[in-house]
Amino acid sequence: MKPTQKNTSGGVVNRNENDYHFTMERSNNTQFRHDAPRRDPILIQDLMQNAREIEINHEGQIYRLRITRNRKLILTK
Repeated sequence: MKPTQKNTSGGVVNRNENDYHFTMERSNNTQFRHDAPRRDPILIQDLMQNAREIEINHEGQIYRLRITRNRKLILTK
């Protein structure tokens, strides 16, 4: 994977030697709609790309998504 590239959902994936950082941006005009069409689920293997933990940037806040030893997902701020 290149150091920076767009993923299929339109976010930017920045990779460093330790982990992955995902940044998803939206314009100020974009509103989330409750009646928007549903998308297909994203496979965890595609999201994590063999990493045990990733950082997700959501509107300037950093969240960590990690897979535990018991194969459960934990999202923390």
